[in-house]
Amino acid sequence: MTNSDLDEEKLLTAPLGSLLTFRISRLNSQLNAQANRLLDATAGLTLTQWRIFALIDLLGPIPAAEIVRRSNSDKAQISRTVARMLADGLLEAAPNRADQRSTVLSMTPLGRATVDKARTAMRQRQQRLLGAMTEAEQATLFACFDKLDSVIADMEDEA
Repeated sequence: MTNSDLDEEKLLTAPLGSLLTFRISRLNSQLNAQANRLLDATAGLTLTQWRIFALIDLLGPIPAAEIVRRSNSDKAQISRTVARMLADGLLEAAPNRADQRSTVLSMTPLGRATVDKARTAMRQRQQRLLGAMTEAEQATLFACFDKLDSVIADMEDEA
């Protein structure tokens, strides 16, 4: 066992390691860093760009404000990323027929080709992560996420 392994073990068994928010935050950081490395290597994308593409792919052309709302992301970060994607020719903006004050974003052919480069690697990653659990464990995990979402919403309403 290396010093690094011992430090890791201490961290996870210490009182801090038993805090739910610490463990989730740590896991989130690891997953995000891994996704960023994979996306950069396969398609030259960031995780934020990937999430924007994923929402557009799922929902079709949408306003940036809807991306912010659905991803629960920082408005300024989404704005900067969208501006860069527009400048790079990955996205295009068109007038929003439902609200003339905004535009809707869609993928360009270059954007679609870029997403396609990363899609296989990201799907394999999802399969590997989910494959570490049985179907019952996956169902339990997602049920726990739903419970935490609900508790967080209740806590926000109480604040």
